[in-house]
Amino acid sequence: MTLDLSNLGAGIIGEILSRAGSVGYEAWWAKVADSGFCATPIRLEGTTSHRQTEIFARCKNRRASVCPSCSQLYAGDTWQLVHAGIVGEHERTLLDGRPMVFVTLTAPSFGAVHAGPGTASGGRGLCRPGRELTCRHGRPSGCAVVHEIGDAVVGEPLCPDCYDYLGHVLFTWHAPALWHRFSVLLRRLVARQARQDAGDAEVKVAYVKVVELQRRAVPHFHAVIRLDDQAADGRAARPPSVGAGQLSALVMQAAAMAALPVRTRRRAMTLRFGEQLDVRALDDVSGRRVAAYLAKYVTKSVGDFGLTARRLHEGVVGELDVSDHVRRILQAIAKLAREPEYRELGMWLHTLGYRGHITTKTRGYSTTMGELRARRDAWRREQRRAQDNDNEAATVPGEMEWRYKGCGHATEGERLLAVSAAGREREMRRAAREALASGEGI
Repeated sequence: MTLDLSNLGAGIIGEILSRAGSVGYEAWWAKVADSGFCATPIRLEGTTSHRQTEIFARCKNRRASVCPSCSQLYAGDTWQLVHAGIVGEHERTLLDGRPMVFVTLTAPSFGAVHAGPGTASGGRGLCRPGRELTCRHGRPSGCAVVHEIGDAVVGEPLCPDCYDYLGHVLFTWHAPALWHRFSVLLRRLVARQARQDAGDAEVKVAYVKVVELQRRAVPHFHAVIRLDDQAADGRAARPPSVGAGQLSALVMQAAAMAALPVRTRRRAMTLRFGEQLDVRALDDVSGRRVAAYLAKYVTKSVGDFGLTARRLHEGVVGELDVSDHVRRILQAIAKLAREPEYRELGMWLHTLGYRGHITTKTRGYSTTMGELRARRDAWRREQRRAQDNDNEAATVPGEMEWRYKGCGHATEGERLLAVSAAGREREMRRAAREALASGEGI
């Protein structure tokens, strides 16, 4: 990724040239590089009795639309976290053969929506063929168009007036609680199966899950689920009898049984997962692909629907540059939030009503984000010590008093310089990985 000046205004080009030609450019660029070319760095001022300095710290935002550099680092950490739970810390194949499956739990249908090429029901890629009838609002019940990848209409209801926006919002709001019921049911089913097969064996369920917003703006869950047997000495070993096939069947049974009754002033309903349930046993090859698949989704956000990460007020919903479908979701959230028991829902307009974490895991699944970041920070400190010929004279960051000065670059031109450099770094890493994979070296 290089900086294309042809599409920039004269003001931004002037900012870029002014910074590139400034006296303190080298010192400024060193701080930008130290922050990993973060697009919205945290500016910190450190002081001691004899020195004052300023550094740029990473924003650590996972959203690619906010900071491409930090989102890629977050995705890399997620890959390490997921992959460590699949192959183990020392590259043991599938953690000594423990049963492991990759699961996708979707939301139920709240009304017919336009389908993309990967989900179209027509065999030839047609959206919804063979339906010449109209709904009660006079709109067509079918669509014989082949929607391409990225088509804005994919995920939009065929008839917005028929679409169940209240059910959509209720499922999004209660999705974390529905997952909790599923996980509790799965633990009980696994424990019962283990008792039947191996007497008093204590089998534990370990998992990591990532939430994805579908094109219709409703969440569904991707998860790696693994079974561990807690041995007497505290070490984990393969369960003696419960295999991947049995685990797949138990996951499907728990997903079908999971139900959550909810009630509003206007309606009572029972929330369940959708019929599109996918359960696949993991093997040596698919483990790395699954880790990459899950890591990809943590960088996505509601920015794909025209929203930002900042909280919204219901008064601005009508002014937002979003699709009619997203606007109706926001209006349904605002209306439901007027009920006392759903008052907190109004605080989550900016996430389309979803209040859970993007990634969650059980404690025993693998390492943690904190551990991964601590190892990286320790490695970087060692690198700095190795480059410093006078360690005694060097200022230790921990001895400084740090003060927050601001967030982000001073101008849009400076931000574009950092983003462009981050793009070049990504291309270099990609080329290096491809060279290593092909055996060419670097």
